Formats: sequence, C-alpha cells, structure tokens
Amino acid sequence: MTSRNGDDPTPAALLRWEPIAQSSGKGRRRPRLPVHVVTSEAAQAAAFFQRRWEPSTGAGGQPLPGLVSVEGKSLPAHTGQDILELIEAVGQAETRRRFAARHRGRAPVREAHAVAKELRAVLAWHLEGRRGQRASAARLLVADTRAARTHDALAAALGQLATVADEHRAAIDGLGGFELRTIDRARALSDALLRQSAGPAVADPGSDPLRLTEARDRLITLLERHVAAVRNAARFVFRDHPQIVREATSAYERARRGQSRASGGAQSSQPSQ
Repeated sequence: MTSRNGDDPTPAALLRWEPIAQSSGKGRRRPRLPVHVVTSEAAQAAAFFQRRWEPSTGAGGQPLPGLVSVEGKSLPAHTGQDILELIEAVGQAETRRRFAARHRGRAPVREAHAVAKELRAVLAWHLEGRRGQRASAARLLVADTRAARTHDALAAALGQLATVADEHRAAIDGLGGFELRTIDRARALSDALLRQSAGPAVADPGSDPLRLTEARDRLITLLERHVAAVRNAARFVFRDHPQIVREATSAYERARRGQSRASGGAQSSQPSQ
C-alpha cells in the first residue's frame, strides 16, 4: 500500500499510523520480542478477532458468544483491520530503518561540507588583499561555492575549490595548519557525491537510524496495545471456553514457558554433586 499523494513516497500505512503512534500518550518502549514474532502473533490476533467477532455455534450446536458483545471504545469493530494495517506499518518502518542503517554515510554530505568550509577558509585568508584579475576571479569562485544546495552542486563546489587550491598549492601548504591532502580529499568527495542521485546537500535528520528505530518501536507499542485489547476481551467473553481463549494467547510465550519448565525439570533431575 502506498500513499495516494503522488508527492509523498511514504507508504500509506506509515502515513496513517506513524503520527498516531508518535502522539500516543503511553510513549515508546523497546520491543520484548523479535519484530517478526510481534507481527506474526498480531496477525493471529487479527484472524482471531475476525473469526470470533460475531456469535457462532460450537460443537454439538453449542451457542458461543462473540467479541461484538464488548464492542466499545477499547474494542471497536475495525480493530482487526487496524491490526493488519499496523502490521504493515511496522514492516515498512523496519524496512526503512534497515535501509537507513545500511546506507548511512554513503553520501558523505557532512564531511563534504566540512572540507569545503576548510578550503574556503584557507583560500579566503590567502587571497585577502591580493590584487589582479586572477585573484579577483579566484575570490568570486570561492564565494560562489557557498550556494551549493544539492549533491551535484556540492560536488561541483568541491571540484571548483580543489582547482583554485591547486593553483595556490605551495602558498597554502601549512598555512594555519592547512594540509594539502585536503585538496585530494575534496576531489574524492566530489566523485562520491556525483555517484549519488541528486538530493538535498543537507544531511536529513529523518534518516538517522536511531530516530527511525524509535519510530518503529512506537508503532510496535501501538500494535501490541491493539493485540492486548483483543486478548483481554477474549479472556472475558470466552471465560467459560478456555480452549477458545487459548487461540488468542501468545503461542511464542507458551512455547518459551514450556522450554523453561523443561529446562528446569532437567536440571532438578540431575544428581547433586
């Protein structure tokens, strides 16, 4: 599912649920379970909700209640659909987080700005007060590089600064601690930026993996609250039908408790030393 707004590439599920998760009063906590387990169990809860929403008939014609009997603010009729959309949003947020972590630093925008600033500083100092057309032209070229706002423009600015710096290489070597290798680094960064697709020449704080992890965790917290609402309602509505309640509970947690009991039993059966 993608946004209906052609100008916004954000998937629709994220577009809807991320602001809700962000504004939620309960805040964000680290997930207790792996993301794939959270979404898998949420899918089971959504299926349970849809299967058990209306009253039904059990084995032998026994009438069974439905979750609709406790429909309200904490369990609206669209809870199952909301869970499915939240699962999608969590998946999209996790993909976005992984992509940002994998590509972090590939476009060296911050370093490129720092190198450009260093070259401008040393050249401005060196060219200050010098007369003649060449010096005036060099000052103009250096000044023009301040306007770079895209990757391509920043790459061009670095190349321009490196060219001017090369012309004054001997004079600026060691000037104010300037290192000539900065010129070579400027060219390398220019090449790296040109390999990137055109984009803003300002590092995007929204691509910070830490912030994206926090955003994902808020969505997981919201998803877990929806799942908990279904499970709490199931425990009440089907209190006389434990086998149905079991359908709504966490299979992962049951398996983990079973492993823990088995491990504890194995340890207690070992003879003492």
